[in-house]
Amino acid sequence: MHSVAQNHTPQPHKTTPQPPPPPPAHRVLRPDRLSAAMKKYVGNILGYEFITTQPFDLARSCMDATPATPVFVFLSPGVDVAAAVEALGRVHGMTADTGMYCSVSLGQVCAGLGTL
Repeated sequence: MHSVAQNHTPQPHKTTPQPPPPPPAHRVLRPDRLSAAMKKYVGNILGYEFITTQPFDLARSCMDATPATPVFVFLSPGVDVAAAVEALGRVHGMTADTGMYCSVSLGQVCAGLGTL
């Protein structure tokens, strides 16, 4: 009587080897064109309102402001909204002269105050 181990021999593969999957698309595409391609794709699939920058409406944003929920404006380099904020404050009677407006700068001017 023969044991199972003696009769068991490896059988040939029933399928042919498959080529490896292609690399992910973000690895194949040029990095300098990927952003534009993704923007176009999202615009076509979801709609261009998802990729179009909406203009900032300061007056509309201030409609949500209360004494308990103030408005903070964070600036980016090259953007100065001080004139727009002051103009909107004048419309509502909130000026530095009336004591209802205060502009606080947390920029580079204050950086040296804490150093020795």
